[in-house]
Amino acid sequence: MPKSKASVAVADDHVLHRNGVPEVIPAGLASSPTHLHTMHQPVRSLTMLNDREIEFLKLACTEMTYKEIAEKMFLSARTIDGYRDALFEKLNVRSRVGLAMYAIRAGLVIL
Repeated sequence: MPKSKASVAVADDHVLHRNGVPEVIPAGLASSPTHLHTMHQPVRSLTMLNDREIEFLKLACTEMTYKEIAEKMFLSARTIDGYRDALFEKLNVRSRVGLAMYAIRAGLVIL
């Protein structure tokens, strides 16, 4: 199979082909089982999230701070912390980046 342009441009990185689309995994992360697991983990159903959690999830994918998100949603910072922690558990992620990756895969956020 001929090399794709992506594999030539990123010689030290690994290129995964998924459904015919190359996905570049930086060399330092390629051996990380956690990274590979979450990258290709199926998106869990959005039906397990309530409307406010979905709203929070979308806002968490912006450059807004948690304090700004709380103000926009008319909630306390502690309530926002609760939403964040609940979503970490429900979605099996450990960081805001994990939340953003979930939102992108689920189609809530488009880059």
